[in-house]
Amino acid sequence: LHDNWQAAGTLKGSYGVGQTQLAWSRDGERWVRDQTTFFAPDPKPGAWDHAHAWMDCQLLVGDELFIYYCGYKNGHKVNRFEERQLGVIRLPRDRYVSRDADSQGGSLLTRPVILDGKQISLNARVGGTLRARLLHTDGKPAAGFDFDDCRPIHGDAVALPLRWRRPLNELKQKPVQIEFQMRDAQLYGFDLAE
Repeated sequence: LHDNWQAAGTLKGSYGVGQTQLAWSRDGERWVRDQTTFFAPDPKPGAWDHAHAWMDCQLLVGDELFIYYCGYKNGHKVNRFEERQLGVIRLPRDRYVSRDADSQGGSLLTRPVILDGKQISLNARVGGTLRARLLHTDGKPAAGFDFDDCRPIHGDAVALPLRWRRPLNELKQKPVQIEFQMRDAQLYGFDLAE
């Protein structure tokens, strides 16, 4: 995103203030762009990335994502051969967006999915509690997979295992919906694993 206005603390006549926003697609053809800022330039005047910062290359390193970005002190391509620099930020894998629940709690119901794995793991940050249940397509909980059957999730990790009283492979290849019940939690995603 580029705005043609001068950032406070930049050289007179500078332009091209920029930040990073996210865009996504379910089919690779139609894209949606989030208008909120995902990564902003450094607000301190004089910082090497004060006026413009945009992300580019991403590299998965273990359970972390290294995201490299370029920046300018005074604006996009202002004195580009001397001012453009490269930086890196690190964040846990796949933590671009989350569904959040505060102390009042909340729930999230997925679309139907086919269970083709033996384990569901969550990428989540849970200060309170998080539980899940599996629902048949008629909306009724699967026996042994209701909220009370789920071991509560606590902690902050990219692969927190979901466990119920019964083994998940009992529902293998069956369509289910996953309903998450959360309090003081951020859910970034879930994975099915063999």
